[in-house]
Amino acid sequence: MKKSTILFAVSALVFLLFGVLYLIWPLAPYYEEAIGMSAAEFVAGYPEIADLMLTLVNVTGLSFLALGIFTFTLGTLTWQNRLVWYSLLAVVIIFALPLTYIVAETGGPYPVVIVVILLQLIGLILATRERNNQAADT
Repeated sequence: MKKSTILFAVSALVFLLFGVLYLIWPLAPYYEEAIGMSAAEFVAGYPEIADLMLTLVNVTGLSFLALGIFTFTLGTLTWQNRLVWYSLLAVVIIFALPLTYIVAETGGPYPVVIVVILLQLIGLILATRERNNQAADT
């Protein structure tokens, strides 16, 4: 297995884990800390906002799941095709960076997401080298 594929698989698993956690937690502990109350207190005091908040958290979770699936799928193909490389880089810039900002602003574990993005960028560089090496061998 290629080094770039391993890096993409690791980053995809982290994104998938974040997605699952966002979908199963009504409010993550760092959200509770950010709003200054527990999830139960928030729902009891602000039911209409709680529904919106839960929807937004679920959308974020689904976004992380989609990013994980996309990363894994394209990450296994990056060393073969330059267009895939550009697609994955665009997704990192357009999709992952705003999600990182959202996680950071809500007090979440944003360093984990930043490390995953760095793994992807290193994977993209390795994929380019692997593709160039394969082209030179043929």
